[in-house]
Amino acid sequence: MAELLQNSSDKCGNFDWIVDYSQLQVYIQMVLKNIKDSGVSKNALVIGCGTSTVSEKVAMEDVDVVVSVDYDEGCISHMKNKTMSDITNGKGTNLKKLQWYVVDMVSSKGFSSYDNTLLATQSFDLVLDKGTLDAVLVGGVVFN
Repeated sequence: MAELLQNSSDKCGNFDWIVDYSQLQVYIQMVLKNIKDSGVSKNALVIGCGTSTVSEKVAMEDVDVVVSVDYDEGCISHMKNKTMSDITNGKGTNLKKLQWYVVDMVSSKGFSSYDNTLLATQSFDLVLDKGTLDAVLVGGVVFN
């Protein structure tokens, strides 16, 4: 199955179901400004990232690290490969802030199996649950 996902990840592109970064940007910047005013480092976590460009765009903001997680190995593989390709092709030094992990957020293990990573050792100042946000907004709720 993992091989099938790996092969299919090479053929997929970036996709945002309902909400894209432009609809979230003002809220994200507001949160980050409040954190900046407190003088602490800023770590962001994007849950259910899929192949959305939200993580990449958050990395362009004033953050130190963006950790993106999804349970779909194909999506994470695609995003890791895309990030490495974009960095190699000089598309943005901010992309070096990105970290990608396959994580099942409803598993009882949580982040405990990621001992030496940011997942297990750091807190996050900004958490976006992209997957849930898209699922909730399918019902017709829009940003005003």
